[in-house]
Amino acid sequence: MIDRLTDSLSHVSDVIVSGIISTISRLFKRKEKKRKLRRKMKMSKDGKKKSGIGKFVAGALVGGALGVLFAPRSGAETRKTTKTKN
Repeated sequence: MIDRLTDSLSHVSDVIVSGIISTISRLFKRKEKKRKLRRKMKMSKDGKKKSGIGKFVAGALVGGALGVLFAPRSGAETRKTTKTKN
């Protein structure tokens, strides 16, 4: 009776472990597929990797424009206050 129960538990644990291993394997395969897809999307049409310099420059321009638009004081006032503080 105990041998039979031990065999059943051993079989159940083998099934559970194999299920966990196959699930982990599938997850890693999905991650690898996503990683490859992201790499393809970052490549340009001629196969060379795109640089982020254009995005950096665009962000700097937008940030500068927003800074000027939402500045609390005019440029002359800001220069005057920075001169008097130093």
